[in-house]
Amino acid sequence: MIPAGARVAKDIFRTMGTTQISLATRAGRPALLLLFAVALGLASATAASAKDRPGPGPFNTVLLADGGIVMRVAAGASSVELTGAVAVSAAGASGEWIPFDQKPVVDDGGSRLVVRGTVGGVPVDEYFVQGDQRRLLVRNGDGRTTELDVLRFGDSLLIISANRRPGAPVRSAAGTYEREVDALADGAVTVRLPTQTTAGYDVVVAATLPDLPEFALGQTISVTATEAGGGRTYFAGTFGTLHVAFAHFTLPEGTYTLSARASATYGDIYGATTTVASQFDSVASIDVARDRRIFAVTLPPHHAPPIQEVDVVVDNLAELSPTFGSRVQVRVSLLSTDGLVSSFTTRDVGDPDPLTVLMPAVEGEYTVIVDAGRPSSDANGVSTNLELRLDGQRLPGPVRVTIPPLVRVSGTLRDPGFELASSPDPYSGITPTHVVSTTATNGGGAATASASAYLKGFARSYTLLAPAGSTVRAGGNVTIALGRPRTEPDAFENDTAGLRIDAAPPEGVACDAGCTVDLAVPLLPELVTISGRLVDAKGKGVKSASVGAYGDDPASLGGATVSAYVLTDPKGRFTLRLPRASAYRLLVSAY
Repeated sequence: MIPAGARVAKDIFRTMGTTQISLATRAGRPALLLLFAVALGLASATAASAKDRPGPGPFNTVLLADGGIVMRVAAGASSVELTGAVAVSAAGASGEWIPFDQKPVVDDGGSRLVVRGTVGGVPVDEYFVQGDQRRLLVRNGDGRTTELDVLRFGDSLLIISANRRPGAPVRSAAGTYEREVDALADGAVTVRLPTQTTAGYDVVVAATLPDLPEFALGQTISVTATEAGGGRTYFAGTFGTLHVAFAHFTLPEGTYTLSARASATYGDIYGATTTVASQFDSVASIDVARDRRIFAVTLPPHHAPPIQEVDVVVDNLAELSPTFGSRVQVRVSLLSTDGLVSSFTTRDVGDPDPLTVLMPAVEGEYTVIVDAGRPSSDANGVSTNLELRLDGQRLPGPVRVTIPPLVRVSGTLRDPGFELASSPDPYSGITPTHVVSTTATNGGGAATASASAYLKGFARSYTLLAPAGSTVRAGGNVTIALGRPRTEPDAFENDTAGLRIDAAPPEGVACDAGCTVDLAVPLLPELVTISGRLVDAKGKGVKSASVGAYGDDPASLGGATVSAYVLTDPKGRFTLRLPRASAYRLLVSAY
């Protein structure tokens, strides 16, 4: 058996000829043992240096063409061309790198690579399966390496993830940071990010997905890694493929327990969409170190109970006044109390006859939700929605949702200070939308229904529905205008902000035979401008970061909450326009 160190030396000696390989791995020769030690030292230094320098790339295209894979390096200041004895390997469900059996060809001055042959005896066209993920490793002759996650779509391998320093520690100051700023007058602020720290290594988990259950249309997978002893939990994004997917974590060295959640999606000819999730706890334990960062797991089969069909009847639709010319969009949803099953379907209703929908579900306890909405496509139109909930429904079994007697809730979004934004954005063309939401409660204080009106542009009046005899309160989320419109399309300075208005009046309005519930936008103070710059620990501007401002000063904002955000420009600069207040919280998100 060859020691691990000898394998490293063997790789280096391969470039010197087969004789040296034989001698270097043969015991009992002191002179050659000295050569072995020197070579091992060189290998360690070379490997460490290569891990800290970017590998070839970035690659802008990866195609299946010319009987193999064609990759091209994008031009740019950070580009690294393909040089030396370039080697290419691929990885699938096992996570292990398997070299192509033919040497790659590099041309166009080191910017184009073509690799043909097979991967472990499997032709390229078969190895890279349509709609599935695989990985590619490209290593230059000096050891600098790039790893790519790719998804085949037609004859393209779409790059999902690229790491040009796969063996190096991930150093980052990324995250969300908070600080308070005075906003009583125009001012300037500099936000400095902390010094970069070593967050860990790029850990890759190759997940073999469970087979799709019968009749399922697709599935999504999310993976978590939890520190040993119940410490911090790290999340990998949710993704959906056929058989293999790769979850990336940035993890410090240590031991972790992997868990996963697989959600299968079903559809039927009646238009219902159902998602059934399976939770897999403790599917594997991994030990992360600099030289151990690629792992493979096989997820168990889905363990959801059989899906059964459930009749849901919505009656007394006459309360919604549906007609052929004034139709109602009715959405019926089922949500299991354990959060593992959800199902919904939508119907276009134009008459008051009872509505029966056939919905898939598994046995269990559910909340049944009925949403009834009337959309508007007018530039200054009003869309409305009513939501009714029925808790504690045991399925399978028939479900009947009877719409209670409803009364009209009329109101006006009052704007005495002309604070609201109304005109379309000159660059995006998007018209501001103001949302007024009402909550109806019964005599015991329990919510019986909720409704929302979406007022576009200059629309200010609304009519909603609530169960007769309930008490109604109104709140809202509106968009306010902040001075002159932007003169540039870039979002480095804001000209609007969001305003959340709490439900009012606190005691509510009794709504027996109809009622009026207005919502008033408070009078806001004059505007101030906060000019700022976001810099890293060395004072260099950080571009494309999100800077948000949040304020709820009751003395100046009348009980409302203001929120605004901008992006930083290429030099890290930003400008926030805000209603004057004693303090705002700045939340900076930099990645």
